[in-house]
Amino acid sequence: MGASSILSEDSRSNRVETGTEDTVLYRRNGTVEDSSYFINDNGTSENLSVFEDDEYDNGDYYSASDDQSTDEEEDQRYSPSEFGDETFPTHFAEEFVESNYEESVKLYQRFGQREIGPLEHDILKNGIRLSEHARNRKIKHKDKRKYYEAFLSKDKMLQRLREDPERYKKCTLKIEGAHLAVCKNMGKSDPVQYIQISGRSKCGRTFNGDEVLVEILNLDQVKKKKIERLNIDINRHNREKFAYGKILGCFHSTRPLDSHLLGQDPIANTEESEMQNNPVFVCTLDESCNYLMKPVCKTIPKIHVLHDPRKTYLIKVFKYCSETRDFEYDRPLKMDPGLKSSYIFLVAYINWTSNYPLGMVIDAIYTEDSFSTGMRILRLMHQVPKLYDRDTVQGVRKILRDECRDSRASVERKDLCEKINAFTIDPKDSKDLDDALSVECNDEDTVLVGIHISDVTHLVKQDDAIDTEAQERATTFYPGQGINPYHMLPEPLATDLCSFVPGKPRNAISLFFKMNSEANLIGFPPCKTIIKSRRRYSYEDVQDVIDGRSEGTIHSTEILKLFELAKQMRKRRLGPAMSSLPVETPLEEGDSASKSVEAHYLVEEFMVLSNHYVGQILMGIFPTCVPLRCQNPPPEEKVKQWLEDNEIIAHFIIKLQGVQPLPGVQLNMQNIDPGRLRHRHITPLQKCTWNAIREFVDKKDIESAKSIMDTDELHPGISLALQDWMDFQETASYRCSGDVIENPSSIPVEAKHFSLASFPYVHFTSPIRRYTDIIVHRMLCAALDKRESPYSHDEISNLCEHISERTKRAKLYQKECQALLWGKKLQKTPILINTFISNVTDEGISLVFPGMRKMPSKYREIPFKLLQVSKRPDSETDLQLALHWSRRVYHRRGKYSFKSQTEEKPLECQRLDPYQRTHFVQLRQWGHLHEKMRSGVVKEVHKAMKEFTKTTNLVSLHKLEPGRKIDVTSEFPDGKILKQTCDFSMTFCRGQVLSIQLSAEAEKGVIVPSLQLFNMTRNSKYCLQHTRDPVKFLAKYSTTGTNCNRFKSVSHYLSIWTPVIEMEFATSAVRDHSCTINAVPVNFISQKTGKFSLGVWYCIERDIEFPYLSCKFIVMGEIDNEEKEKYCADYLCIRCEIPDGMPPGTYMKSDTMPNRGLVWMAHAKITKVVHIEEERKPNPESAQASSSNENDEKPKTIKKWEVEFQNTS
Repeated sequence: MGASSILSEDSRSNRVETGTEDTVLYRRNGTVEDSSYFINDNGTSENLSVFEDDEYDNGDYYSASDDQSTDEEEDQRYSPSEFGDETFPTHFAEEFVESNYEESVKLYQRFGQREIGPLEHDILKNGIRLSEHARNRKIKHKDKRKYYEAFLSKDKMLQRLREDPERYKKCTLKIEGAHLAVCKNMGKSDPVQYIQISGRSKCGRTFNGDEVLVEILNLDQVKKKKIERLNIDINRHNREKFAYGKILGCFHSTRPLDSHLLGQDPIANTEESEMQNNPVFVCTLDESCNYLMKPVCKTIPKIHVLHDPRKTYLIKVFKYCSETRDFEYDRPLKMDPGLKSSYIFLVAYINWTSNYPLGMVIDAIYTEDSFSTGMRILRLMHQVPKLYDRDTVQGVRKILRDECRDSRASVERKDLCEKINAFTIDPKDSKDLDDALSVECNDEDTVLVGIHISDVTHLVKQDDAIDTEAQERATTFYPGQGINPYHMLPEPLATDLCSFVPGKPRNAISLFFKMNSEANLIGFPPCKTIIKSRRRYSYEDVQDVIDGRSEGTIHSTEILKLFELAKQMRKRRLGPAMSSLPVETPLEEGDSASKSVEAHYLVEEFMVLSNHYVGQILMGIFPTCVPLRCQNPPPEEKVKQWLEDNEIIAHFIIKLQGVQPLPGVQLNMQNIDPGRLRHRHITPLQKCTWNAIREFVDKKDIESAKSIMDTDELHPGISLALQDWMDFQETASYRCSGDVIENPSSIPVEAKHFSLASFPYVHFTSPIRRYTDIIVHRMLCAALDKRESPYSHDEISNLCEHISERTKRAKLYQKECQALLWGKKLQKTPILINTFISNVTDEGISLVFPGMRKMPSKYREIPFKLLQVSKRPDSETDLQLALHWSRRVYHRRGKYSFKSQTEEKPLECQRLDPYQRTHFVQLRQWGHLHEKMRSGVVKEVHKAMKEFTKTTNLVSLHKLEPGRKIDVTSEFPDGKILKQTCDFSMTFCRGQVLSIQLSAEAEKGVIVPSLQLFNMTRNSKYCLQHTRDPVKFLAKYSTTGTNCNRFKSVSHYLSIWTPVIEMEFATSAVRDHSCTINAVPVNFISQKTGKFSLGVWYCIERDIEFPYLSCKFIVMGEIDNEEKEKYCADYLCIRCEIPDGMPPGTYMKSDTMPNRGLVWMAHAKITKVVHIEEERKPNPESAQASSSNENDEKPKTIKKWEVEFQNTS
């Protein structure tokens, strides 16, 4: 039963017995009359005291930083429901249903030829025009110190360029982060092309794209130094890596700045300044004050917004008037500090005369936990273009009206509509179908494979309105999650006229390859064709054919033939790495990519082949102006360090089989000398993973067992080594061939694609969604027609830079949309997941979540301060830390809730087994088992499994070392409490498996995954929410100022100070040591209220008190100890384990798959404690026993505390 099921029962009755044994967590304060409580897991709780202190065509599967996605991922065709939309309502807002082209048409019809006011996206893209009065606003604020130096005048800058051109460079500025910028030299023949600027102060008051003067600070390391006798420049390798500088002045700014800051004549600069628009930034609120806004793009510092200093929690929101080019006051926004992360703001830049730029808030957007609002925020943050320009709409209308554009009337094209059986393979709901496949059998045991790509260029002419906007957009932005993509080309072209709609003739460029059964091929020249798709298949349809689950499919023979050829091509390209599989997380269940891997790589292989083949053709004809897709190899020093750190295990990474990280080094399991594998070469293996492998083998399902072994991210040691490898891979980008190749006989690594080990490589197969492919199509058509290149070297160079930047933005947008989808799913139902420790420091733990690299990095770390440790961590080794706790952990029945391993020295610090979810296996045996799995012979696999189990020690650490515990408690076997706290420790090291529960929280206005619970043991679970933000989860933030000289009444006084005191209560409660009580039955009276009871003697023995203020004391100032009803302000964290298919409160074992249940959680405030007496129920066992003393009689009543609470979360 899920958490939502428990709460939903409350709507059907006033009082519901849940039957669960929840845990009540209580903390005694001791000296003060207030304390706080927390209710925990399957019966655990804490009491907190309140007063104490590429379509696969690229295959960049090694590309790695968190904000990178692979070319292979980028090139998959996405559909509106690619990630599944079962979690979300189908009735999205209009912007998510109506096509962007239709919305654009309606907008221009409504306004006609009149000027349209500034639209939301337009002001972010183009800024707003301000009057001189609006630009000259000032604030009364004096900087404590001058952060920026004054810029040089234009004359002085030109003088320095003339006097010392080796030191001073005229550059274009690209700001890449809050403290990092890169300046590109505008002199293309200069040996120093890029200069890095570290620190905002060295950038000055500049904007992205400004033309600036840069002084090189490390000139000795980058200027030419020749050894004459060897004719070698010893600094040639330093120039790109180690050129550091400082900006001295600005020749031209893309945004308006005060003339005196630019060192220019104010009068001469007025006209230019008036022609420039003031930018509008998407911002988040600063954590410390409400008048500083942090731009999400990080290209300028925090913006100081106009505000009323007397009203701390009020933000002034203005509206922009396009007629007066000024601002008008709109409304006040009262900011709850607990909701800061749920807002984003649109802030208009005014001027920059002090350390912080001055701005005005022109809009505030609150998520309200809304999915559509979150998508809107992401679209604004990444400046995703939505509506099409008026000229583009008119251009599309002209094409739609032009009935004579019948593709079949073209004389220059081969009409293959009735000659070939072409079909498309795409995501289920995709509409931009830009590639099709065909296959025909020849007599000589060969086949003719056709790869047909939509010819967009016959409709979109170079430099027309549609082409101009497509060039600016550069790519289609795919949000997924049931939302229509933001197409590069308007929908009538992208989803109809240029799409291979079944039964419709479409212009194409076709590639034909003659192949034998081993996929040896002969390529024929590309040709312009007209084809008709016979049928459209989804990846799931094709996977069904491959798996033999679909009978009678029209093209089943062709699909199977193409699959066999693709398998041979993939084997030749990747070798053993072809069997590597992605991990499927609980958040991606139902995703087609994980269920149809073979169907995806069928398409991928033919797309990779096409891109490489076209690249070869273009490089032979236009060698200096081809837009290549390139990826540099990783830095050699980092590769060497990685190989040193992962000397043996690197060879067991399936995804890297056959890769050559360094010359003469190839990663392969077969390359390891068995003599190098010692008994000490071991790797951790998850217990749940091993159980799944063994279960499949017992069922003789070898393929499923092999798929688990081939999924690198399931195995901690292998997963971490792969993650480290991916982290230092270079990002793929577009580069002009003429910029990277000087001598065609010697191809530099900068021109190659490292991950694909391919040169030349271009993007050709997706012209509907990538502008680079349109460029390649035009160049290929020019080559076929024997014309000159339609683009010059300089044009291609500039386009490559622009498209690379847009592609990076599209990937980041897609990544954050995925995180939003995960967040919405987790907000509805949290999940338990096994994670691996990647790094341990004195401050906290860094985690790797298998299959979830798109999770925000902020939520992949657990600071130790959230775990309420009793002292600073101990460094046992360089790679291992020990944490210590002193906790009060009780059980409601007054006995162990687990089987104790030893009773020796019960009062000393206990050491917990850190590897309860792990086995350790020898790499030698792991490799042997891999080999037998690949053979597929059932008998051999069974034999290998027996040997593996026999020779590998699959015994938990607490059994090998009796001193290790599986859990802790303050209870003792005889029921006595000798010591209220139990002291225990656990070690943490790289590769260790931790059980973490994920939920969701707002971050920058968007709901994203976050860490909710550290599930350490059955009795020890740590809530990461109320320890991170106690006020948010236990109370609420006060926004009323306390600087009031006189109060109108007692109620006025209480209304001001009570929220402040409650905030302090909640904060103090988390700081104090709380206690945990397991197996407490909790009754939920409604969705917001509930109660539980504890025996009075039980509480006395465990020193548990409910500090309170009686009603008589509140009203009359008198204490009444006999009063049965008490009011206190303590807090609870309630937790209950809910395994799949088992009663709530049942313990989930450490070898259970982590996604087979969750820990239901709620936070609450105790509202009332009532002293009750009940008649003792007869105990059959005690009735049969005779008493030695007839006068001893047990009390006939039981005294209890009944605790009522109200939900705060």
